[in-house]
Amino acid sequence: MIETLADNEAELERFLKENPVLFPIEELNLPGPMVVVAVQAQVPSGAVDMVGLASTGDVIILEFKTGPQNPDFRNVLAQLLDHGSHIWNMSFDQFQDTVAKRFFSSNRCQEPALRGKTSLVDAATELWEGFSEDDVGEFEQTLANRLQSGAFYYAVVAQKITNEIQQTIEYLNNSMAAARFFGVEVVKFSGGEETAYEARTVVKPTLKSTSRAIRNTGTLVSRSQFLEEITDENYHQVIARILDRFEGLGLRFEWGSAGTSFRYYKPEMHVHLSIGWVFPPGRKGWFGLTDLTLGYDPAGVEVTESVKMVLDRFTNVVSGIPGATVKRGGVLGYNFEPETIIAAEEAIGQSVAELIKGLDEVL
Repeated sequence: MIETLADNEAELERFLKENPVLFPIEELNLPGPMVVVAVQAQVPSGAVDMVGLASTGDVIILEFKTGPQNPDFRNVLAQLLDHGSHIWNMSFDQFQDTVAKRFFSSNRCQEPALRGKTSLVDAATELWEGFSEDDVGEFEQTLANRLQSGAFYYAVVAQKITNEIQQTIEYLNNSMAAARFFGVEVVKFSGGEETAYEARTVVKPTLKSTSRAIRNTGTLVSRSQFLEEITDENYHQVIARILDRFEGLGLRFEWGSAGTSFRYYKPEMHVHLSIGWVFPPGRKGWFGLTDLTLGYDPAGVEVTESVKMVLDRFTNVVSGIPGATVKRGGVLGYNFEPETIIAAEEAIGQSVAELIKGLDEVL
């Protein structure tokens, strides 16, 4: 099959609206699939072509360039920003009621599993595999923060992203603190009687602009945004595996404006115990913590003698991992720099696994 021009750009718009699962959300460094919560949603600036959500709670606003008018895309960009300005400052409930629920009850909703849904959580549970009650609070909080800060993902979608629009998108990514802009091409392929389409991201924020945006928002980062700041590929993969392992052990992540804490969570016993913190290279977090710290805050939780014995055993094990340096101050624990984390990945994971086993035995 060979790449060919579509009869008109409206054909490509229809394709993506009817097949939103093919939108390349992973190329935005967000987990897929994207859940569409609006098509032609009416706001004061007009009709928003499409609004989607990632399971992180991030908002994606799409505007399609159709027809020969405005070849420089100025109208499309203006519409994107206008639409974002009218979604900005909505509360979670306002967004759910006036955008998502209205769409789910309309004939524009093409996904049978979403028709008639009365909440975003119901829609998320239906379409995102593994989305559980434990994910609800983080999803709702992140979405609420994005709505209040205007830290949206904007996508210009067209058959061809011109050099002029690429330059403008790059400028916006380097000059705006929170929002991120992408250029997505929808391409038609033909071969004999067969036709196929591909959606691909051709313009995206650079690491430099992304890192600056994360620093300036003051809002909660997501896992994907956090990992974007780790530019060393080996370290990036190690941290990603550690996060996966901690999540598999049942730890809860509490994301902040730079990194996250790891919490042992037992709600029926009112236990919310932080046992570690991680931040991107060169960033300082809570109590001045950097990189990876394992330990606990003695002032942050009331513990029984048996729990304290488990925690002290944990910090003693951690102290024996090569490269551990004591963290003085509010946290009783030990810090690890990137090179140490790479070398001690298995020992770090094993120490946390043993801690959780010990806490489960005494709680």
